[in-house]
Amino acid sequence: MVDVMGDNNVDTRRLAPISVATAGLKTMENPPEPQDTNVDRYTSGHTQDTMLRGNSRKSGKGSPKPYCSNSVFRDYVSSNGYFPQGGYWEKRSGQLYQFHPAACEFRANISASSVKRCFKSAGIRSVVVVGDSHAGYYHRHLGTIFYTAMPNSTKLFSERLSYKLNATAVTSKALKCSSCINVAFRYRDDSGYTLFLERVGGMAIFIPVSYVLTAEEIRKENAGNMGYTEYLFKRHFKRNGFPDLLILAPPFHHTIRQANLTVANRQIAYYYRLVKASIPDTTRVYWITAISMFDDRKKIEWRNKTYEGMKANTKLNILNHLLFKRLQADIINNDTSMFGFLDLLDASKSLHDWSTDGVHLEQIWYELIDNYLLQVICANYLLDEEGN
Repeated sequence: MVDVMGDNNVDTRRLAPISVATAGLKTMENPPEPQDTNVDRYTSGHTQDTMLRGNSRKSGKGSPKPYCSNSVFRDYVSSNGYFPQGGYWEKRSGQLYQFHPAACEFRANISASSVKRCFKSAGIRSVVVVGDSHAGYYHRHLGTIFYTAMPNSTKLFSERLSYKLNATAVTSKALKCSSCINVAFRYRDDSGYTLFLERVGGMAIFIPVSYVLTAEEIRKENAGNMGYTEYLFKRHFKRNGFPDLLILAPPFHHTIRQANLTVANRQIAYYYRLVKASIPDTTRVYWITAISMFDDRKKIEWRNKTYEGMKANTKLNILNHLLFKRLQADIINNDTSMFGFLDLLDASKSLHDWSTDGVHLEQIWYELIDNYLLQVICANYLLDEEGN
């Protein structure tokens, strides 16, 4: 039997000098088992003197940085013990243009046609994004990319949480998330290649299944003792087929107010072990970390709030670290199908002016992060395509 409980204790000493409160939301407590002369740069994590700057790989000056890839991130994690941090943002004509990580370099863009060819050659025919409103934005821009390459598309369903589930969890208690919907599209090109893209909404790691299934559905699905997340992996995906590519964005912006750190640590362990135990080796899983919040951009009633005596970003940082603790061994394992990505809290922390409501960023953020994630997923294909 897979242990989905995780550690009960959270060691925060290496993360921040804080105390951990013990109160948590009751229903969350016990989870079961492109060129411009006017370029501004925004530093993140490292000072510009210590960063590898510019595109030395193409100019031939200095030590070239490699393109960002799973292997580069694996080496970074092995050497630094955390998701890749540091870098700077390049801004052109008043807009975000490109992020330059400290450890590697991204291309300015990956074309939709390259993404399609990459996915087609890799046998990727289904992509699922799971998470809250941030995941929804990542899903939306992936859909734009896929539609650009394959405009023959069909919308399959769109309902709260899941196409067969009700909206109780969205409209009740502390789980309100108006954008947490389930939607799916099918894209097809002239050759017959088909790609399925689904978004599964989720505003909490652990939700009692009774919040989202009717009594009859629980009986029919034999899901009485399951949480909703467990139901997704053991019933929904098992019945509809596991995706070839699974992008998980844990809803930490909700977790900071739903659970104390001890409870959150158990939930993260539960989520990780559930995914690890459920997915087949053929599914590639990418975990996406939480982004920075900006207090003065929030609605007045949400400003100056603390969570266990911490500001929101402090607690988000700890949650990201707790997630990394679970993923570290998988990320550095060359044979794994579990992958990490950039520390997005760090990458977004200088983007105050691009915050729309204190929680979300302007759409360009989600477009660029999707672009970079696809570059990492397709890193080897792009090198082959470019003749490197």
